[in-house]
Amino acid sequence: MKILIAEDDENSRILLESILLSIGHSILLAVDGNQAKLLLETETPDLIITDILMPGLDGFDLCRFIRSQARLKDVPIIVYSATYIDRKDEELARAAGANRFIVK
Repeated sequence: MKILIAEDDENSRILLESILLSIGHSILLAVDGNQAKLLLETETPDLIITDILMPGLDGFDLCRFIRSQARLKDVPIIVYSATYIDRKDEELARAAGANRFIVK
């Protein structure tokens, strides 16, 4: 499975990458939503994992962008955050197009 990770925190990005590589997935890495958006111009991952709070394009806006693209609209998105952890944040993430919401 090809998984795109959009995460600005280097430690979190490395941890996710290591775990997913160890179980056989291929990984695309983006340090923020803008870089993820650029990668998505040429790549079609099987799954997208994104942090919410990132510089530039945040996870909410990244979800909205993905859902607006015909080629990407059905790609599952997992949103996770250590900052946005309230029920309203989860509702906003799901309204933006996230399939799952995980608190770090």
